[in-house]
Amino acid sequence: MILSYPNPRYVPTSVNIHSSSLPQKASKVDESNYRISRDMLIGTYDNVEVAPGLVLTISDFVAHDDIEMTTTHSDLSLFQISFCMEGQMEWTYKKDGLIYPFCIGAQQSQVRYGVIQECKSKIAKNRRFQSISITVEEGAFGSILFIIRERGALFDMNKSLPAKLYTYTPNVAKILAEIMGCNLPDDLKKIYRHGKVFELLAVYCDEVICRSPRNDFGIRISSNDYAALLKARDIISKNFAHPLTISGVAKTAAINEQLLKEGFKHCFGVTVNEYIVQKRMETAQMLLKKGQYTVHDVAWMVGYSHAGYFINLFRKHYGISPGEMLKTNK
Repeated sequence: MILSYPNPRYVPTSVNIHSSSLPQKASKVDESNYRISRDMLIGTYDNVEVAPGLVLTISDFVAHDDIEMTTTHSDLSLFQISFCMEGQMEWTYKKDGLIYPFCIGAQQSQVRYGVIQECKSKIAKNRRFQSISITVEEGAFGSILFIIRERGALFDMNKSLPAKLYTYTPNVAKILAEIMGCNLPDDLKKIYRHGKVFELLAVYCDEVICRSPRNDFGIRISSNDYAALLKARDIISKNFAHPLTISGVAKTAAINEQLLKEGFKHCFGVTVNEYIVQKRMETAQMLLKKGQYTVHDVAWMVGYSHAGYFINLFRKHYGISPGEMLKTNK
C-alpha cells in the first residue's frame, strides 16, 4: 500500500510499523510517497490537495495483523476534521513529551487543532477502516476555524479540554459516500472532489457544528430512525456472507421495511442489496490477494453457492476476473 502526500509539509520524516509478527520500516519511494508491505496492509491511503491549503485524505484499508504505525514529523501544524465511515481507530499525538489520545468510530466525527511531532495509530486486524479527513491551513480558511472554535467544537492541543466526538447527520453521510464512491476519470475527479469537499464543510458546519434542524433529505429521518439505519448497516457488515433479506434486517434493526430501503440509500449512497454485494466483493478481493484460496472457496466464503455468478459479479465490480487476480498474487 502506498501512503501518498501531495504537499511536502505533510510528508512524515519516518514511518514505522510494528505488528505481533515483526517490526517494519516503510520504504520511501520518493519525496512524496511511502510504501507499506502488502503483507501488512491492503487498501488505499490517498492525500489529495483539492485547493491551495485544503487536503482531502481518503483511507480505506484492512490490516492482516494488529498493527501500530508511528509517523514522525517536524512540528506539523494541523487543523483537521475527520469522519469515520466504518471500523474504529485509536491514535495519539505527541508534542514536547505530552501525549494526546484520540479514538473515533463509525458515523463519528472530530475536529482537532495543534502542532504534532509524532502520531501513533493502532489498527485492528481483519477489520476494514474507512474514513475521510480534511486538513485545512489556518491562514487560507480561517473563517472555518473561527466558526468551529466559537461553538466550542474544536479540540485545541494548547488547552486542557477533552476531545469531542459528534455523530454526523444523514446529509453528511451522503456526501461522504459520494466522495468515496467517485469513479470519474482523474481530471474530472479533481473537479468533482473540489466541489464536494466545500459542500461537506458547509453542511457539516451547518448541521453538526451549528446544530441546524434543517433536513433537506427528501424524506424525514429522525434521530431514532438514523440510529436504526446505522444498526441495520452494522448487521449487514457482520452477516453479509449469510442469506439476508430486507424483512429480516428490518426486523432485527427494529425499523420499517420501506424506511430501511429509502433511508439506507439516502444515508449511505447505496441500496441494501448493493451494500451486501459491496461487502462481499471487498472481502473476496482481500481473500484472493492472500493467494491461499481457490476461486470456488472464496465464492463460498463470501456467500455465493454458484461460482459462475460470483465470477461475473466480481468482473463487473473490479474489471478483472477473480482467477486473474488470484494469479497475480500467487
